Amino acid sequence: MMDTDLLIRRDPRSCRIRVGGFIDASIATAFGQAVERDVRVMAAGSNPIELDFDELELQDGSAVEEAINAIRQLLQQGPVVVRSAPQMLVQELSQTGLLQGGRLRLEAPREQASFSG
Repeated sequence: MMDTDLLIRRDPRSCRIRVGGFIDASIATAFGQAVERDVRVMAAGSNPIELDFDELELQDGSAVEEAINAIRQLLQQGPVVVRSAPQMLVQELSQTGLLQGGRLRLEAPREQASFSG
């Protein structure tokens, strides 16, 4: 929670970690670091780590790259489930090969890309 545009919170009902905000190049690095650090703490003991990206808008390639780097780091801790991933992130995760091997699972990815420029 390094920027007012970024919100990371644990949903007490589902134990999912909700990540939201409008992320662009100006805060992409802080976003990636915050997701990795805060999610790691909030998810301690969770298997798998469940992320809900329903309220997350990745505005450019820098934001997508940092999201992928944070997910890659979380995968070192254990399996990860990402719900409502923006389509641009889904495409990049597929291209990086992170979806192979079964440690990363996508649930209900969004139909439309969140990138408009």
